[in-house]
Amino acid sequence: MKSYKIMFSRQGWCVAVILGSFLLLQAGSIMAGSVEPTEHDIKAAYVYKFGKFCEWPNEAKLENFSIGVLGQGPIAQSLEKNLKGKTIKKKPIVIMKAQQIESLKSCQIVFITASVKETLNDIMAALEGTDVLTVSDIKDFSHNKGIVGFFWERDHVKFSVNLDNLRKTALSLSSKLLKIAKIVKN
Repeated sequence: MKSYKIMFSRQGWCVAVILGSFLLLQAGSIMAGSVEPTEHDIKAAYVYKFGKFCEWPNEAKLENFSIGVLGQGPIAQSLEKNLKGKTIKKKPIVIMKAQQIESLKSCQIVFITASVKETLNDIMAALEGTDVLTVSDIKDFSHNKGIVGFFWERDHVKFSVNLDNLRKTALSLSSKLLKIAKIVKN
């Protein structure tokens, strides 16, 4: 089985320690079953930390912290498995799955799977003007209309953040998180 690793820059050591601690905790629970974390488990850990290092304008009013998954793929199962019983901003995490974006507009984070990439322009148009942190592993997602995109570099899962797309929302990402991200602009 291929193993996956995460690399961090020197400037992001603080966030790296936090993410590393979380991944070790996750790996500990996974290792109890003698299974290495999968690519999707690592992405689920990142999504969790994105929630911790992002601010939403309405977060004080939230009852739950909603993470939506649009389309088909193993990320939903990884999010459910790894985030069960956890909180973000002292709110219980709820994972929502859908095939249509309309049912996920109230989520704080929406992970867009590759199974819906043919309708990506329509999806992003529907999310325009919302304060949803969009995340995907679709190739060049953050280079287009997305905010956070996963990519591979030297056998490591990394992520990029499009600051221009982020500025179109009322969201704020921590500078600690941005230090370990690849920054892209339109």
